[in-house]
Amino acid sequence: QNDARCSWLYETLEGGPGFWVGQLPTVVPKWRVNGVAGCYADETASQFFNFGSTAPKECASLGLVQLSNSVLLPPDGLTFAREGMLGIAWVRTPFGKTDATDARNFWTLVIDAQNVAGPVAYFLPEFWQTRAKGYEQQSAHLEDLGSPGVGLAMGGGGAFEWNTIFGYKDADGNYKLPRMHFPPRDGRTVLTMEARHYTDAEVHDVLEQALASGLDPTLVMASGVRNACRDDGGVEVDARFQVDGSRSVRIGSLSSTIEGSECVWSFRTDDGSGNTPVYYDGQLNAVDESQVRPELREQAFPVKTDWGPYDAPVTSDCATSPGPSHASLFCVRTSSPSWIAFRWYRFVDQPALARAELSDADKSFMQARVEKLHRMLNEAGGVSRWIKERGAAAEGLGSVEPALLLTPPVGLEVGHVPIPFFEGIRRPSGCVEVVG
Repeated sequence: QNDARCSWLYETLEGGPGFWVGQLPTVVPKWRVNGVAGCYADETASQFFNFGSTAPKECASLGLVQLSNSVLLPPDGLTFAREGMLGIAWVRTPFGKTDATDARNFWTLVIDAQNVAGPVAYFLPEFWQTRAKGYEQQSAHLEDLGSPGVGLAMGGGGAFEWNTIFGYKDADGNYKLPRMHFPPRDGRTVLTMEARHYTDAEVHDVLEQALASGLDPTLVMASGVRNACRDDGGVEVDARFQVDGSRSVRIGSLSSTIEGSECVWSFRTDDGSGNTPVYYDGQLNAVDESQVRPELREQAFPVKTDWGPYDAPVTSDCATSPGPSHASLFCVRTSSPSWIAFRWYRFVDQPALARAELSDADKSFMQARVEKLHRMLNEAGGVSRWIKERGAAAEGLGSVEPALLLTPPVGLEVGHVPIPFFEGIRRPSGCVEVVG
């Protein structure tokens, strides 16, 4: 709105793949959600938890609504059974509408993997109404990401954070970094590709029509417009990590290219193996381990053995009123490894929607539409490809870990969703283990 006060209303969709300090011990990378409102006054990474925090959110601040009846979205992030590209989209869909005239934005996470594809969850418009602490009144008049007519802006692409990495330094000034591997294909690792944006006509309106006449996945996100990007013409730039104050080391190179009319951002190690150097000398050049002191070679990195767990009370008001649709607490175990405990809820009875203060008429309207969606997704066998693969097919799609792909209990196949309450490295008591 060309108002300097917009800086107080900083909102963003973050998350992505990686490793973080604020997560459970893990031997595999994870993909995580994170929505940020009010200049980090609030964050939401799953129904009950902020990003990197195990403190449960209050019922009045929940912001992420589970839409899928088959994909479990863990507090600590998605894990995968096979390496590869993961399609991600945040698009405006009509599934959170409370009546036919509701024009607010329901930004919905859509994924595309080898073994599962389709919508997973959406953000409540109420979540984006959070304002920066200390500026609530001054910024109250501003629109936000939940307001009708407000779209998402990517500024040409996403962001991949290359930041500080910790290591050891010996008396000669040599450095030791953790061993890292970027899975290569033909000598390079594609980090992100094919960023596109879409209009309501290609997403929202198609899905609204699908609720009336049936879903044809080929019509959803059928074309779009490629986000602005540049082709560096084969010129690569250094990929660097800071290791000691402002000193940084080169671990490989980054390139931005346009391939088959699509944007591709990739990383390459000098030898094409995907293995980054471990040892550097005092001049910050990569060296063989034979060129550093034995005590540096023998220095081991600490291993995280405990953190968390995420543990939300199953007795909170929004969790118990109206409450789950199945009496059991279910558990699955991931390869990270972690245990996730969850309950099944009727869609409109899930805890996050208590914040919306829905009327009976609102609930009836929303539940009927989500049941139609679930029937259409069930018919597709959990694979409804709204995101079009394009060049990602040649790179190869990753597979979501089967433990996170659920079959609803008998009688709850339509209109019910899984809500995680717990994730930790130890199995919680009182849960029934299920096999993904």
